[in-house]
Amino acid sequence: MEKRFRELYGNLREYKEINRLELNGKHYILAYWLEDNSPLQLTVDIFRYTDSLLSQPVTKVFSGGVAEEVQAIVHFDLTGDSQDELIFVSDSGQIQIVRVLQDQKKSFAQIFMNGGSEVTIIKSTREIWIKAKTAGVLEVYRWDPSSKKFLRTKTLEILF
Repeated sequence: MEKRFRELYGNLREYKEINRLELNGKHYILAYWLEDNSPLQLTVDIFRYTDSLLSQPVTKVFSGGVAEEVQAIVHFDLTGDSQDELIFVSDSGQIQIVRVLQDQKKSFAQIFMNGGSEVTIIKSTREIWIKAKTAGVLEVYRWDPSSKKFLRTKTLEILF
């Protein structure tokens, strides 16, 4: 599929890496490229496709920066709506960044982005923990269905 994608859409960008992903029963291609050829500005284009031969046109559903180096791409229902969100964890210098994308039928929307010395996602409570060693705090974020965004629910002082 990567070869076919490059044949059809390789003229759009010089994609450095191409991956496939299935999320909530839909199929996606994640195509990474360097904005301004800078290794500090890794960007992902996400395309939705309906058949593995790519005989039908793909649809671009997201394009956005993912920092310098992607450490993990996972999907998990962080919002409690029985649909998994797409989660990117990236490094940018000494900072770890988490981005949460939500499938909104025709496209993805970034519903959360934050970073710190360390990022942890707690499955059982659907929380995102952002540790800021320099500031000496741990911030806890949870999805708030009424405001439809992640809110900081706690800020804890830490020694280390």
